[in-house]
Amino acid sequence: MSNLGFIGLGIMGRPQAGHLQAAGHKLFLNTRSKIPQDLLDKGGVACRTDRKSTRLNSSHLGISYAV
Repeated sequence: MSNLGFIGLGIMGRPQAGHLQAAGHKLFLNTRSKIPQDLLDKGGVACRTDRKSTRLNSSHLGISYAV
C-alpha cells in the first residue's frame, strides 16, 4: 500500500489512523500528546514534529493527512 503522513491522533484522528493501518498503509505519526502504543505496535512510525511526519521518506510518502 502507501506510506502516509498522519498528524493529529485525537478523538477523530486515532480511529482514522487505525482504519488506514488495517487497510495496509504504513503511517508516519505525529500528535501533540503521546502517540497511542497500539498504533506503534501495528507498524506506525513516531515522528517528533509534524514537519518530519510529512518529510520523512518524502520520496516514498504518498499523502499527508492532518486532523
